[in-house]
Amino acid sequence: MARRDQQMLFKFIGDKLIKESDQLNYKKGGLQALHAIALSIQSQEKLIIGCLGEIVGPMLDCFRNKEDRVRYAGIEYMFLTCKCFNDIILLKFDDIFEKLINNIIDTNDAVKKAATSLDNCLKSLVTSSQPEKQYFRIDTFIPIISKKITAKNHLAKQNLITWISTLNSIPYIELFDYINQFLKELFLMMGDSSITTEAKSQAKKQLEEFQKDIERYTQKNIFNQKQELQTHRQIMEILIQITQEVNDTEVLKQVFNWIQEYLRIIGKELEQDQPNSVLELSGNQFMLSNHMGGFLQQSVFDQKRESVLQQVLTENLNRLLQQVLCHLSHEDQEIRNKAQDINQNLLLIMGQMKDTNKEFIDIMPTIQQMLKDKNSYTAEKALDWMKYLLQSYSDKILPMIDSILDNLIERLRDAESQVIENVMDVLTSISHDQYFDLVIEKILNIFYKNKQNKKSELIIKKLCQFRNPEQVYTTFCAKLLQKYRYNEDNDIEFVGQVIQCLEYLLLSDRCLQKTRLRLRQMKYDSNDKTAKQTNEFFQTIYRTFCFNPVSAISLSFLAEEYELSYNIILNLSEFEVDVETLVQVARLVLQLESPVFAYLRLQLLESSRYPYLLKSLQGLMMLLPQTPIQNQLKQRLKNIDIFYDKDKVSEQNEIVNRLDTSQLLLVLKQSRVERFNKVMQQLSNHLQADQSVIASNLGPSLHILLNRPKTLNSLNEEMIHSISKILDNITNEPAVILQGSGKGLCAGGDVKSLYFAKTAPTKECPASLLKSFFYDEYSLDYKIATLKPIVIALMDGIVMGGGVGLSINAPIRIATEKSLFAMPEGKLGLFTDVGGGYFLSRLRSNLGPFLGLTGYRLKGADLLHAGVADHYVEQAALPKLLQDLSTVQERDLNKFKAVVQQHQSAHIPPFSLHDDLPVIEQVFSGNSLEQIYKNLEQLQTQFGHTQLKALKDSCPISLRVIFEQIQRGRKLNYRENLIMDYRIACRFMAGTDVFEGIKQILIDKNHIPQWTFKDPLTIPQKEVDRYFEQLPANDELKI
Repeated sequence: MARRDQQMLFKFIGDKLIKESDQLNYKKGGLQALHAIALSIQSQEKLIIGCLGEIVGPMLDCFRNKEDRVRYAGIEYMFLTCKCFNDIILLKFDDIFEKLINNIIDTNDAVKKAATSLDNCLKSLVTSSQPEKQYFRIDTFIPIISKKITAKNHLAKQNLITWISTLNSIPYIELFDYINQFLKELFLMMGDSSITTEAKSQAKKQLEEFQKDIERYTQKNIFNQKQELQTHRQIMEILIQITQEVNDTEVLKQVFNWIQEYLRIIGKELEQDQPNSVLELSGNQFMLSNHMGGFLQQSVFDQKRESVLQQVLTENLNRLLQQVLCHLSHEDQEIRNKAQDINQNLLLIMGQMKDTNKEFIDIMPTIQQMLKDKNSYTAEKALDWMKYLLQSYSDKILPMIDSILDNLIERLRDAESQVIENVMDVLTSISHDQYFDLVIEKILNIFYKNKQNKKSELIIKKLCQFRNPEQVYTTFCAKLLQKYRYNEDNDIEFVGQVIQCLEYLLLSDRCLQKTRLRLRQMKYDSNDKTAKQTNEFFQTIYRTFCFNPVSAISLSFLAEEYELSYNIILNLSEFEVDVETLVQVARLVLQLESPVFAYLRLQLLESSRYPYLLKSLQGLMMLLPQTPIQNQLKQRLKNIDIFYDKDKVSEQNEIVNRLDTSQLLLVLKQSRVERFNKVMQQLSNHLQADQSVIASNLGPSLHILLNRPKTLNSLNEEMIHSISKILDNITNEPAVILQGSGKGLCAGGDVKSLYFAKTAPTKECPASLLKSFFYDEYSLDYKIATLKPIVIALMDGIVMGGGVGLSINAPIRIATEKSLFAMPEGKLGLFTDVGGGYFLSRLRSNLGPFLGLTGYRLKGADLLHAGVADHYVEQAALPKLLQDLSTVQERDLNKFKAVVQQHQSAHIPPFSLHDDLPVIEQVFSGNSLEQIYKNLEQLQTQFGHTQLKALKDSCPISLRVIFEQIQRGRKLNYRENLIMDYRIACRFMAGTDVFEGIKQILIDKNHIPQWTFKDPLTIPQKEVDRYFEQLPANDELKI
């Protein structure tokens, strides 16, 4: 029969008898005819392939018919045709299965049964098909499974599971390559209440089979690591995703089983030496023996040594660890146990993988986040990880040490008692000599933030248990003294509380017993070396204890320095004794009855040998009002009368002290004077709290303090006018020193006031402010830049925007470890004003365009390296620096520089951008903003992505103006730059973007501003040039 005739016949049967006819008999006749044709050509493979669609198509149409009998007949004849054509029918397998899956769940039992028979027939054909013929395509069938397995019907799910099982049993099909397309649904079935127990059981069985296959698949793909890597990445993504989204116990059990299996295999890989064994390679066996193929053997295992599973684990460790730690507090005990096992195995594996030169420090942010978890057990395990990382990668962790310590110390604030010991254990691993001072400083900070923290004693106690107590006390006292004298944030009450805590532990805690004994033996020690060490220890903590005189008395009692204690008691009368001091004296009297001071009470039996002891106790008694405590001490002193021999009393009998009592008393008096002055200073500060700018004499020089700490000293009109007026009144001052109170010099202009001046003008924020603010600010900046006295800018803390304008032109610019410099105006819809075109264009390595366009933050010593500061002095040294600057009498730049140089830090941290400088120089050398974008996109690095994001987060017109400003600013002097900036500022104030930025970012804080332009690269150049056009002559900045 000719092909044309065949087509006409098939069309007649398919259309007239099956599709268009409503008669059941016609449809059956048509199906029977198609089957008859199939029988007649069953031995002619090419003919079957040519006619297959025309035979199968009409049969499939019957699968969806509304009549049960038609559906049944269609399935029945399809079954017969499958038997007739055998595996050739698989060329239409996808079409058949797409229709058949709906009949598997048919409401008619006969149809359902027939569909199941056809389904089983297809399974048989797929199983027996020959792979070289390629009739069955696994790559087109898997997407159908992936799509259909999400169906809600449990029978459909069960059928698909059986198909997955069938496919997995076929030798030539590697189903693991496609597992990502249905694995998640298999897991979710375990927690699906709408499917039957049988379906769940089948899903669980299949999951267990695949779990067993993980190791086989890894070994099989030794030469195809690309495919293996892709598959395992997809599986790990699914496992982590489920732990994030699902809380069902049964689902999590299976997911954690898989994770455990992965860790088991990785652990096995790490434990094994290179094996001399048979490897399965693409279905064949390949022998690598000791006596042949040695080079190939080495190559194979060198390749395998870079384990795919280890790589996948490393890539996902952050997210995996976060979920594991989270599930340590799961409501189900079995899940908690599995999470605990996985966590333990991960720790072991990380320890093993350390030997492979892999580093895992990037998980530290996750660990820090989990440390904040409310569940104490999760926090404890996070501490285990932190301790491991600190021990393993201490050098690499250094850049993160500040945030690590902050998180650890913060956990101490509200931690349960059992967590404190673990935190202290981790702190101890940090607290070697390199970081110990920093740890103590952070602990003191948390004490200060929470002055009523009852755990202070426990924290210090634990620190003394883990470290040398004398080192702990020495460092605590030094830091406390340093902060008390130099840090305005600390107050007398806080210092006294800490000293009392230290005193109490020193007198009572068991772990300090050896320290107490050393102090007692100090004057009797015949070993000059140890005696000297104890003497130095005593004097160090004594200097701090002097700021709480009663604690100094306790320390003197402990060291049997009774002459000193007596003189301290006498000194108490030089200042008015307050109630708090009397309360402390009463506590000390009670403490004298404790076992620690048993030796002191026994010494009273020989009071003639210890006359100053007796005088000290009598002095304490006389200080106290008549109370039961005073009576208690009075009675004890009365009881010694029977042992007291007045004839033998002599101060010469006292054992000779190793200490210079007069010198120690001088230290006490100085401390008390300082304490008094501090009170007066705090009172003065309180009276001046309402002044936004405070001018005072610093020797012959002038000190200007910006005093709006709650707003980070942001400049407003009042401050600008105040500073300008102060500078106008300068006469012969050698220097002007600019400093900010609180956390920075100045965080920029008070732009919120500009927003209100634009949107809702008031008397405080008039509309005229939109021009006058910038006019006055730039005038002040120019005045500072041309000032005759030497300007010294303390760029301590935050220095941004307007703060940069005040300080950038100072001949002496001093940064500290707390300095933070940035020009982030582009993110607000403004531009890098205050002469940004001048100083940014003159920074090395194109740092200017980089800082101006991205708003990148320079921190600490970065300011020095970048060239926006000239000196680097530690914050703690600033008070002494100011004191020394006050001694310079002449307007001599070199002399002032010499003083600053004496205080410059001996250790200056490296530039955080050092490794990126060549890239910055190349990328930001572009002669257009478009070129800079292209340069960043071509980098394909994390640095490039970060800077691109920074640009995308900025206002488009701001970016164009900033770029143009820096380009033009290169050719202008500072004065000309300020005039240019004023023109630009006026144009921005006439627009809308800056006010949109202020509202969305600073006021509403939703960070989703709607800019006028969407893309900086599409803004016409004439729109950019408009910002730089001259103003009318009367409106120009005149400086």
